[in-house]
Amino acid sequence: MSAGSSMSLWDRLKQHYGAGSGSSDHPHRGAHGGSMYRKRIGEAIIEKHDLDDDYPDWDKRWSSIDRERSEVRDEEYILKRRVSTYIGEPSVFS
Repeated sequence: MSAGSSMSLWDRLKQHYGAGSGSSDHPHRGAHGGSMYRKRIGEAIIEKHDLDDDYPDWDKRWSSIDRERSEVRDEEYILKRRVSTYIGEPSVFS
């Protein structure tokens, strides 16, 4: 953000929100690869809940993954929703 920007913190966070828990949008919207913020929150959730085996490709680039993208996206859908929920919670601002 520039010094003259009127974008609030919430406006900035909404750019990373993705498909929230109540969203009917496409389930693969809000890809963590496009938002370093989403990626880091996902990594924190994985570490906190010991989910490395459930999301083995979360921190990898597409070019290094040997599986179909649709398979990886389907596998990561629940975590992406958790990230969106976390970003949308008021506790992020406290």
